[in-house]
Amino acid sequence: MNHQEYMLHHLKNILAIDSPTGYTKHAVDYLVKEYEALGYQPQVTRKGGLFVCISEGDGSQPENALQMEAHLDTLAAWWRKSNRTAGCVLHRWAA
Repeated sequence: MNHQEYMLHHLKNILAIDSPTGYTKHAVDYLVKEYEALGYQPQVTRKGGLFVCISEGDGSQPENALQMEAHLDTLAAWWRKSNRTAGCVLHRWAA
């Protein structure tokens, strides 16, 4: 599996996990399992987020440190109608 296939595989898996705001445990559990399989030691924060130290490095080049943050929760929209000029019109957001 090349890098693009790998990323698409996991993106599809993560997006398939129902994770509305406040209920991201299943998505976090999936990522914990995947990071552990790669040899990392993920930590779930007290608020249910996920922290993974990719590399501590030797501290000699802190400007080369890398950090990423992403949301695991999803927002759903209800579609009210569709028209040719406005496209889809949102009726109401559901969290």
